[in-house]
Amino acid sequence: MKKGFALLVALMMLLGTASAFAEKDPVLPVFDVPSSWADPDHDRATTIDIVYAQSINSDYDRELVMEIYWADSAWTEWVYMLFLTPDDDEGKQYTYQKGTAVCYTYDEDGMQTDEQWQNEALNGTLTATQNTTDGTYVLSLESHNDVLQSLTLYQEYMPCPSPEELVTSVIQPILNHEENTAGSELKLAELASNLIRVAVSGRFYATEPGELGLAIRQALEDMDMTEEEYAVFLENKSTVSDFIQVITGLSTNATEDELLAAREICANAGVIDAIDEALTSSLSAGVSVEQLLTILETIENEEAD
Repeated sequence: MKKGFALLVALMMLLGTASAFAEKDPVLPVFDVPSSWADPDHDRATTIDIVYAQSINSDYDRELVMEIYWADSAWTEWVYMLFLTPDDDEGKQYTYQKGTAVCYTYDEDGMQTDEQWQNEALNGTLTATQNTTDGTYVLSLESHNDVLQSLTLYQEYMPCPSPEELVTSVIQPILNHEENTAGSELKLAELASNLIRVAVSGRFYATEPGELGLAIRQALEDMDMTEEEYAVFLENKSTVSDFIQVITGLSTNATEDELLAAREICANAGVIDAIDEALTSSLSAGVSVEQLLTILETIENEEAD
């Protein structure tokens, strides 16, 4: 089983067992969500993400999902998924009772060779405590299972790409896209695939608030487009954003037939596997793509100087 698919299975298991805890009134956490966290005490957790369960399944208003990638050795990695249900109305205390753990083994080339699921369901608590010196929150993850250690977590931000990097990976490719030409649909699929992978690999959702938007606007200024070029960019931006929304399921208006048609285009372009791999690589993948789309969609429709 591929890791991405296994993660989706684990999430379905968690959501399926959480219906007894679901309530209608949302509880907003005191800490940032979605957010990325670090474990400096052990320094073996390569990625720790917390997202709203509602962003994965709209039936769950109060719950959060935490995903932890833990390097056990150079060849083995644990992936923990914890479904967090609030214990109070302040968003400081959470309980998890149905967490899952999967151990992946890799060869010297980094190829997955084995996958072992922990049979015992994980359970424990998560408590948020505010740091009096700077106002940030520290998360204490207490585990009642030996397979998952108790952790002290601190929020971390991903480095924001420079304007120069965004010109190369985002702005210029959008500007260069040509509509209504031979193979334009396939090229649109390739462009969408590249943008999705850029957002996911850069973990755009976990950059400092506002930094990514400022960097993209600086990239646009650095491009110094003509009025005609800027008009083309805006049109292409809308086209590829709409396509990405359909292929990622972020569009609220797309029909099943439109989704299947978009996937067929991506399959014909040879990028459907890369898109699926990116979107199932972590729970935060879709949130990173949504972050990029939100920033692109808020670029003002102004004439270039």
